[in-house]
Amino acid sequence: MIGFVEYLKLTDFPRYISFTGQDSKEIVRKANEHYKLAYTLGDQGKRTEAIAEYSQPIELFPLFYEAIDNRAFIYMELGKIREALRDFEQSLRVNPNGMAAFFSKGECLMKLGDLKAAKDIFQEGQTRFPEQRATFTKFLEQVRALQKNG
Repeated sequence: MIGFVEYLKLTDFPRYISFTGQDSKEIVRKANEHYKLAYTLGDQGKRTEAIAEYSQPIELFPLFYEAIDNRAFIYMELGKIREALRDFEQSLRVNPNGMAAFFSKGECLMKLGDLKAAKDIFQEGQTRFPEQRATFTKFLEQVRALQKNG
């Protein structure tokens, strides 16, 4: 039964709430409380503590893509690029149109040396997010330069 409940939590949150008899407003309130504390810790440079705190709202409310993104950004700051990439991919499963997560996924791939995958992301980003076309183009050019020199 535990596996089923976890499955519902990750795939059908409204049904999870109903099935477990929890109060959705209370879950969101607690998640927001942890999110605000994590944000403050990050601003104070307490990155390890912020990561732990961002994990709380994600555990409570797996659809909280802002918390996922912010945890990923801190992982990037710490040079934990694989962890950041994992979070950006999780964020995009929750919010497929998340420009920041999409772009940052490309950035992580570039830093990990997966230049073909990074190139694909930046090329797609040029049309998928036209308002950010210049940024995607800039990074696409960087990837191409790395491919030439590599």
